[in-house]
Amino acid sequence: MPAPLVHALLLTMGLLTASLVPATAADAPASPSTAAPSPADTEAAAREACEAAALAEMQARQPNAVEVQALEDQMSVTGTPGGQTEVRGNGQFAPDIGEWTPFTYTCAFSATTGQVTSLRIP
Repeated sequence: MPAPLVHALLLTMGLLTASLVPATAADAPASPSTAAPSPADTEAAAREACEAAALAEMQARQPNAVEVQALEDQMSVTGTPGGQTEVRGNGQFAPDIGEWTPFTYTCAFSATTGQVTSLRIP
């Protein structure tokens, strides 16, 4: 007996619920993608994660700062051996009183885990 007829018979007998039987292959759950992210996606994720990590670290180091910002136009991203993406950037923070103070950071990002693996702010 063909599979659709078996499923219909089991549904009729109450031995199978409709939610367990995909009507077509298109209705079947998709398998997780194993494709690697594109270089552009990895670069964007690295920029975002490293910038957030650097800003959070500087805010923790300078709790009296009224603003901490990354200078996105002064950021470089390069691939490194071992699948890491390195982000180098500049930022600045403004204390409650005083001038903007610059800082630099170097960050490593793993596309495999989607996590920052190291952050260095001199």
